[in-house]
Amino acid sequence: MRVIPAIDLIDGHVVRLTQGDFSQEARYALSPIEAARQWKKHGFHMVHLVSLDGAKDGVALYEDVLRSVVSEGLAVQFGGGIRTLEQIGSYLDLGVERVMVGTVAIQPGSFWRDAEARFGADRLVLALDLKDGFVATHGWTQTTGLSFDAAIERIGADHVRHVLVTDVRKDGSLSGVDAGLYERLLATYPGLNVIPAGGVTSPGDLLELERICVRDVVVGKALYERPEIIDTIRNRNYLA
Repeated sequence: MRVIPAIDLIDGHVVRLTQGDFSQEARYALSPIEAARQWKKHGFHMVHLVSLDGAKDGVALYEDVLRSVVSEGLAVQFGGGIRTLEQIGSYLDLGVERVMVGTVAIQPGSFWRDAEARFGADRLVLALDLKDGFVATHGWTQTTGLSFDAAIERIGADHVRHVLVTDVRKDGSLSGVDAGLYERLLATYPGLNVIPAGGVTSPGDLLELERICVRDVVVGKALYERPEIIDTIRNRNYLA
């Protein structure tokens, strides 16, 4: 299993939200590139970088930040406000490893299939943010009537390689991960790389996710505020 540190950005600042609420923002006293260098120093090989400005307002940002992080030799999983195929292409051209697409991917139409055909499924991550069992969009500010299963069926599971699943009620709350949710998804869709995000608090959460055969997991607030979790990550070789 691989742990991917989260670097969430608003107005250029590294932040963490609680339960997707933009009014509950924790801001950290380091720049995005300082955060990336910190995680590289600890031995991480990929970072999960999100433009929360873009996720909310539909305008993706941070090209300069991405260039700097990529130049550090880190793989980047980036998203937030991706609405066009041209944006996906431009971020991949910057050296981003995987681009996350959420809101536009689940809307009616052929966007995801077109992106898959143009860039390949392995360079794309379907981002599904779940709030009370339903997919939330536009930076978690709107909730659809789609369940995870309905969203996957709309696109077609065979056309998705990676899916980031953020448990919005858990995100940033340091309240523990809902391993049962991810265990069900992995059992139902064994071909998907289901990437949990939200709620990882303790070494026990990571051990439980490893038990159910999660391959990648995004960890945010716990890494910034409970650095002792890094010892477990190193000891269990969650860096590879």
